[in-house]
Amino acid sequence: MLDYPRDPAFSKILTELQNLLVRTNTAINQATQDNRYSDIALLADQAQGLQKIIQDVEAISGKCSIAQRPPAPPPVATPRPTRPRRGEITPQEAYRIPILKALVQMGGSGRTHRVIDHVRRLMDRTLQPKDFEEVGTTYREPRWRNATKWCRNTLKDERLLEGGSPHGTWEITEKGRNYLKGNGPDRPTILRGD
Repeated sequence: MLDYPRDPAFSKILTELQNLLVRTNTAINQATQDNRYSDIALLADQAQGLQKIIQDVEAISGKCSIAQRPPAPPPVATPRPTRPRRGEITPQEAYRIPILKALVQMGGSGRTHRVIDHVRRLMDRTLQPKDFEEVGTTYREPRWRNATKWCRNTLKDERLLEGGSPHGTWEITEKGRNYLKGNGPDRPTILRGD
């Protein structure tokens, strides 16, 4: 068993108990010199009790030692995924038409999570395995979800999506509908229920 240094609290208690024992022994010597035999017996009992308490505290301190154990090894850092090479992930540009198409199919607007989930279904055959790796430092999410949100910002900057929609709602503009007509299917299917 390793012998670790004693906890400072136990050291302080033991020091006080030992000082009290020294004072008791001094009192026994004085009582002996003064021939106070009844005091000697009481003080001797007190000294034996203090010795027993000191032994008990020493035993407890050995069991409860919080001692300075060897430091724990540093946590092993999880390696960050390597940056994907060209062609390993779907380019952000590829999300443009699916986002616009999803919004038209949803009636022109939709809640963020529903639009993103619909984009996922539309891009099912396009997404690469690395698109499903988690990215982000604070809020971890699959790369394809993150790319969808970034593409949405680009579409908003280009005024293909509404910039003043309520928080959490994505909405296509007339310019976005025209862009989709020029770059996507002529008549997208409209889904009901959103």
